[in-house]
Amino acid sequence: LAPRARRLSGATVEAVRRYLSTRDDQTPELIVARAARPVTTSKTVQNAIWKRCDQVGMWRVSPMNLRHTFAIRLLRRGASLGELKEALGVRDTSNIGVYKKFV
Repeated sequence: LAPRARRLSGATVEAVRRYLSTRDDQTPELIVARAARPVTTSKTVQNAIWKRCDQVGMWRVSPMNLRHTFAIRLLRRGASLGELKEALGVRDTSNIGVYKKFV
């Protein structure tokens, strides 16, 4: 998949800057695995999320669970399907129409 460009809010940019200031490595990637290696697979991301879920004692969520939650919350805050399409980076709004039932 090709990387997608997304605008970040000022609060998000500040949070990312705070996070990066705590890291000891000079890796340009935002999310890295052990030994400051870039995360290259979705399975690596899922394993990191599951590890954190286990640490805090909550049920395991997947990256897809987080994506669905993001989509539903965005629509409940008043976003249009077009805005959701843009935020999720999908080409066809028929793919996101399923979220309408949650609003």
